[in-house]
Amino acid sequence: MFGLTFSRWYLFGAAFVVQFCIGCIYSWSVLNHPIDLAVYNNPTKGRAVNAFYIAIGVFGVATSLMGPTIERKGPSKVYLPTIDAVGLSWMFVLLGGIMSIAMFASALVLRVPPPNYTVNGLDIHGDRVDENLLEEKLEGSYRAVQTPTGADNEVSASSSIKKLTLKQALLTPDYIFMYIMFFANQLFGVIVLSRLSSMCTDIFNKSAGTASDIVSINSAFNCCGRLAFPAISDVLVRYLKIEKTFARKVLYYFTLGAQVIVIGSLPTVIRHDSYTVFVIEIFVLTCSYGGGFGTIPAFVADMFGAYNIGPMHGIILTAMAIGGVAGGLSFNHAYNDKIADGMSVGEAYIDNIQIIFVVVCIGFAVLFLVRTNAKDRFEPGYHYSVCGKRVVSIPPKEKDVMKRQEAEAATATDKLPETAV
Repeated sequence: MFGLTFSRWYLFGAAFVVQFCIGCIYSWSVLNHPIDLAVYNNPTKGRAVNAFYIAIGVFGVATSLMGPTIERKGPSKVYLPTIDAVGLSWMFVLLGGIMSIAMFASALVLRVPPPNYTVNGLDIHGDRVDENLLEEKLEGSYRAVQTPTGADNEVSASSSIKKLTLKQALLTPDYIFMYIMFFANQLFGVIVLSRLSSMCTDIFNKSAGTASDIVSINSAFNCCGRLAFPAISDVLVRYLKIEKTFARKVLYYFTLGAQVIVIGSLPTVIRHDSYTVFVIEIFVLTCSYGGGFGTIPAFVADMFGAYNIGPMHGIILTAMAIGGVAGGLSFNHAYNDKIADGMSVGEAYIDNIQIIFVVVCIGFAVLFLVRTNAKDRFEPGYHYSVCGKRVVSIPPKEKDVMKRQEAEAATATDKLPETAV
């Protein structure tokens, strides 16, 4: 269509523009006091920040719902009706063509598959093909994404991915532990992004202009973290020959470990009124927050493969949404109650930060339970090895084994018969 050929760089450009347009949410903390003053006639009311937490919640819910929808219906069935629903076509002249062009390009690129793309044995023209023969002809080509079948569950010993259905993948211990770990990684970052400007002005008595500058610089560290941490993990894989899933896990050791140190030392920094140290620690924290957010798609894909990556990524992003809604609103409610009881601003923050410190420590501990050893992950039950030596071995329940066998038998019947090209 229009002479365009598929290229992953188009996706990168389109995704970058979309993220740029929604990135204004990270400057929300600058508006907390002005909105509280305008609505409640009290700049320290502490209500405006709730809008940020609700927005993060909507973001997480949208990703979990739209991920499966886009994967099943295609982007053109989602993006174009959304454009009409929000009236973007009528605001084209007012707002310009940047956003509409970016979204149209996204739909166009994703809608035009490469010539060798197949789904359930059918090519882009609807003709039946023999996929085994097709792979022999197209040396070095990728295997088309298909609904997993019983035959797909046969995995070689050297493979680090086991093809599972969406339900099977979501119920694995590793995905559950990754969800908890990601929740801990994102929790304090979301809260800091919503209150950074207020923290600078209320705790350290800085001017609104200075606080606004810190928010802008902090956003740059967020961006750098999202770009640098996935790139570093790729360097570990390509040049140091570290196994992919373990390389991603190492990055999360750093992001969570850095947050444990920063959050653990923040009470002392606040009590000693060390503004410079506070700013440095917040930049490190935000970089770790952004790095965790940017690395999670690769971590999920390396652990579970390309099958159902859209819904799995969307669902794990609900951890950030829960952190924003439950964690953020709880933080704000507890903070306002402590201020109403006469506690100082700094001590009110410290009491809440200490609770978050416990959550982040739990996330750091849970990360150890995420298995990157293929043999441990593929064997039924829960098994964990350290330096090649198995230290935990929990056999599966008998009913779980029966369910697994029934599921494999059911998926095996869905495989299409092989036909000649």
